Amino acid sequence: MSIETKRKNTGLLFDMFEASEEGEVPINSKGPETRSRFPGDTRFLTTSTMVTIDCGNNYATIYLPDKDKVEVISRDQLLSLPNLLAPGTTLIGEASHIGTPQGESSLSQPFKEEMLLEWYKRLKDNDIDLKLFPQKSTPRACGYAKLEKSDINDPKAIYILLQDFPQISLMNPPSGFVIAPVVQEGWDFKTITNNILNIQRAYTVWDDVKKQGVKIKYRNPEDANFLWVKENIVSVAEQLNPVEQSVFGLDDMFYKVSSKAKGFKKGDLSLNKVNEAQFYSVLAALRDEKGNLRKREHTKELPGWQFVKRRIFCMTPFHFRGGVARSNLYYHGATKWIADRVKEHGYDIKGKKRGGGWHKDGTPVEGFTAEEDRLFVQYRTMYFNAVRKLFQVLKRMLQNDC
Repeated sequence: MSIETKRKNTGLLFDMFEASEEGEVPINSKGPETRSRFPGDTRFLTTSTMVTIDCGNNYATIYLPDKDKVEVISRDQLLSLPNLLAPGTTLIGEASHIGTPQGESSLSQPFKEEMLLEWYKRLKDNDIDLKLFPQKSTPRACGYAKLEKSDINDPKAIYILLQDFPQISLMNPPSGFVIAPVVQEGWDFKTITNNILNIQRAYTVWDDVKKQGVKIKYRNPEDANFLWVKENIVSVAEQLNPVEQSVFGLDDMFYKVSSKAKGFKKGDLSLNKVNEAQFYSVLAALRDEKGNLRKREHTKELPGWQFVKRRIFCMTPFHFRGGVARSNLYYHGATKWIADRVKEHGYDIKGKKRGGGWHKDGTPVEGFTAEEDRLFVQYRTMYFNAVRKLFQVLKRMLQNDC
């Protein structure tokens, strides 16, 4: 099987999982007083109230905290966990493994759809609380636990991370794998958003002297959104507070001195100062490159924040194939802005990873200190609150025709 086939198959499987529409919930481990209905019963694998698992090809690994041991178990033993774990146990595993049914080419999904749903039911009937962990957070867990990522280490690393960060959101198991209409609508809406942004950022200006093109992203004069921004960006900025302005570069978008060489004078608007990729990503969720308002098929209205946050910007650790808008907002926006804010407190997180980890050559990547992590979370919250505020301002202006 080719790598590309495997990738597509994994994507389809995770799409099915996401289609379950189950909400994300904070972990809520039950206390020891409710752990078992059978005091002294020795048939259970563990006395721990939290157990973590990982799945490989035809086998699984389970971390037993009371023994501080990772054991390899068979597929049949995994299937028997409802009877091997004490009532009151919280069982945690990666969403991509036990939140997704096995397909024709699956290597890491242990059960087909019918068997997986039956397994969920038996766990629930036996008072075992199943929670799904975002697999994209597993590298962070391994880095934090200082364990090399592997099927053996992953369940222990996840356990250690959750002990110190119990506020991490986990997901309930899906009640079924039929693709909900809102999920399909979100996929379609995100695909069109990708196209809008790709058209704009691919614009090329030709240099008649050098006979070659120079890409100028988000500056296509035939793009209706570019023209809208030129006409309305000052009004947008006036509706944002200083922090929100700084996220999108709107706090420094006027020339401070005259520039005769460029033909600009003090006070002229300079779009070079604007974080265009992030600004356009928010605008593209509401308006296309021809100037048409983008209304949801289901509601016949402009999308709301919750739909855009979840479906278009994929602001969830359970996302898969986030798209251009998410990439712009996270990797080309949040990373630098947050690092710059943290640096104002005397800390440098550039080149570090939350939790730490390893480079491809095996050398370690330094993790955040406790204070750096606190500042990171603080400014990440401020950054995405600013994204929400910009979305609300743009939507209001478009609804009112500015």
